[in-house]
Amino acid sequence: MRSAVGTFTSPAATGTQEIVVSLCGLAPKAVIIWGTQQTAAGVATKVHFSIGFATSSTNRAAIACNEDLALTLDDDRYHDITAVIVTTSSVDFSPATVLEKADLDSFSANKFTLDWETVDAAAIRYHYIAIAGADVEANVVQFIAQTVDATSQDVPHGLTGGAPTAFFGISAANIAAPPSSDGAGQMDMTIMASDMTNDQIAGVGAAGGTASRMQLALALGHSQPSGILEKATITAVDATNVTFLWSVADTAEYYYALFLRGVNAEVGTYTSPATPGNVTITPTGFNPNLFVTWGFMGTTSAVQESDSRLTFGASDGTNHAAGGLLVESGLGTADKFDSSTNVLSVYDHAQALEETATATIVDGDVTVVFGSAVAAANEFNYLILGPPETEVPGAPPDIPIAGPAGTRVEIVAWVPVE
Repeated sequence: MRSAVGTFTSPAATGTQEIVVSLCGLAPKAVIIWGTQQTAAGVATKVHFSIGFATSSTNRAAIACNEDLALTLDDDRYHDITAVIVTTSSVDFSPATVLEKADLDSFSANKFTLDWETVDAAAIRYHYIAIAGADVEANVVQFIAQTVDATSQDVPHGLTGGAPTAFFGISAANIAAPPSSDGAGQMDMTIMASDMTNDQIAGVGAAGGTASRMQLALALGHSQPSGILEKATITAVDATNVTFLWSVADTAEYYYALFLRGVNAEVGTYTSPATPGNVTITPTGFNPNLFVTWGFMGTTSAVQESDSRLTFGASDGTNHAAGGLLVESGLGTADKFDSSTNVLSVYDHAQALEETATATIVDGDVTVVFGSAVAAANEFNYLILGPPETEVPGAPPDIPIAGPAGTRVEIVAWVPVE
């Protein structure tokens, strides 16, 4: 498995756009793309956050949320299954307007190609994660939440080679079939992941002049200021289905899943330091090459907290990207932020930078390097991916090497002799 993280801007005209990625000559098997409708890194007013993923030109999904002016009724949420990118804007009680929309055209060696149906006059920044590998299989699945508490739901994952080892999910809590906008003054955005044993979720909601956020050990969920409306965990995984148990159900809302196999995965949480410093995460049993992190700038609890705050970022150990949003109840502020140099960038409601971090991936460890920090211990989720650790038939046996103490020999290739 190989991965790459990077940043690009939308083109000036519709049509195809090639995005070159560093994958050692491999073609991607899946891409994740996100953005905050910004033309430059840093912080800006008005909330927008969009995220989507794709495995082919016919297997993709994207969602977006907006808050044009905090605590008015121009919150909006949008979802689409004909695009990997949707960037939208909204005004009071009106359906979202699509500013930019792109589908995945194709994958090829060291690149993916987008087909832009709609572009804005401004060159909007987007960030990507590209995942490749001979053993990697990926599939995007749309499903609808259950509406009765304590209901199990089998979701076919669509992988032909066996059960998934990782799940990455998104939802804007839309009810109408895609592509569509659910306006009426409500914003939602939830990001989820699971390694099929450990689940983590973080999401935000805003409606009726108030804003909220949640972070829980769940596979699926949705919240609004009125409370956490949905909760589900993964209870079983097999060659056909992933089974979710809805301990708390709400309305029939749309969820989107990117299922992966042929990768090792670990999902968990870490806490930022009170002063600039490092946090090291060592996944169990494999060497990582992709670090994805997201959170709501608080600590996991059974109830949501006030204000909407969400950050999402990724690193391949060399390249980093992050984006997020914040809406504060009562004060009427709504902002978004973007970075192509940090895996985390966290701002407060006065647009002051609170926390920044990059990441390194060396010798089996992911080290989150906080260049700035706050006294409050913020908790963040992580999804770490790496190649499957398998024995290769024909691999050489242990070979004695004569040399000084500490001599290290690395075998990078071998040819079995018949």
